[in-house]
Amino acid sequence: MNRVSSALSISMSLLALAVAGFVLSSDRSSNESADSSVFDREELAAIHSRLDDFEERLARVVSQRSASSGDERASRAVAVADTSDETDGSEFDDDGEGEAPSDGEGAILARLEAVETRLRGLEEDPIQRAFTYLESESAELRRRGVYELENLAKNDPEARKAIYAMLEDADASVRIAALDTLTDIGDKDVIPLAADLLDDESSRVRREAINTLTRLRATDSAAQIAAFLEDEDREVRALAVDSMGKLGHKAAATGLLSALGDDHARVVGEAISSLGEIGASEALPRLQDLYKNQTPENMTEGRDYRVRLAMAMKQLGDRSAVQAEIERLGELVLNASNERSRGGAWRGLQWIGRGDPAARPILEQLSTHRVEWIRREAQRMLGDGNSDGRKSRRDR
Repeated sequence: MNRVSSALSISMSLLALAVAGFVLSSDRSSNESADSSVFDREELAAIHSRLDDFEERLARVVSQRSASSGDERASRAVAVADTSDETDGSEFDDDGEGEAPSDGEGAILARLEAVETRLRGLEEDPIQRAFTYLESESAELRRRGVYELENLAKNDPEARKAIYAMLEDADASVRIAALDTLTDIGDKDVIPLAADLLDDESSRVRREAINTLTRLRATDSAAQIAAFLEDEDREVRALAVDSMGKLGHKAAATGLLSALGDDHARVVGEAISSLGEIGASEALPRLQDLYKNQTPENMTEGRDYRVRLAMAMKQLGDRSAVQAEIERLGELVLNASNERSRGGAWRGLQWIGRGDPAARPILEQLSTHRVEWIRREAQRMLGDGNSDGRKSRRDR
């Protein structure tokens, strides 16, 4: 028996002891009065302590197995999970959704079940382990199972079917993972189901549904998404506004003009870009006024819209702001006092200047800049056909 197998056997024995202790405690407490707790506070603390120790041992087993197999992804999938969502910084907000930690008997049972599932997973191949996770009582394991099936789901109908079932999971984070995974593999059959999830009770799921429909270019769903331009959740509004531009929904022009007055900076920024993308010529006077009013005192944190406004105005036929922004950004890249300012200015210049002949003189100056990465990137834009609008290799 190798070291990992021995450790696994020890871990299984520890699990048996933990379960036995739980059962004995439950049997003992069954003789107490009906209104007494199954565990007193000291017993709960002792069991939690044993579980902490057990999970630490399990983590070491996982680490040993990962080292012996070299399967980094498998090790991530079976590693002991914390209670936080890892999908992205906005996935857990003040909805109060998701699995809440608890110190009671239910929490102990959930932890035991999760540990037992992970142990079974150590003995299974990665694919079977992922399917096993989907049946777990732990939302975190179900979510991990969805992501573990992503590569298989590209070509395997059974894996896709299993992920589709997770779109109806009771936990928002699992529904989000299922949407994200099906979108990643480009499965357009998820479009009508994503449209249904626009009415989900969780704002996080609504956001992911909009994201899915936008990424899959579901133009037939654009009108349905437009209904969320005034959603109470500001991130839902921002995604809906952005979607209007990406899906080219010209009928949303009036709603996008209203969004220019939103109190959330991201919504305003996305509205500016989307008005340019859909060719809303009626918005040009408003955008021109906004650009004129982009003075330092009006540009509080997150509200410097100059580059977005210049690009949108250019798309609507007014190049005056583009010329001014190319010159301003080029000057910043040349003379900025710190790398953060220089990097931000370069990103703006790269976006607004690509394909624009007015940027060529600035790029030629930057192609001999003392900073190596600036020289390299400027030369790349010049060499990749800046004047004819082709994308640089960096953006392909």
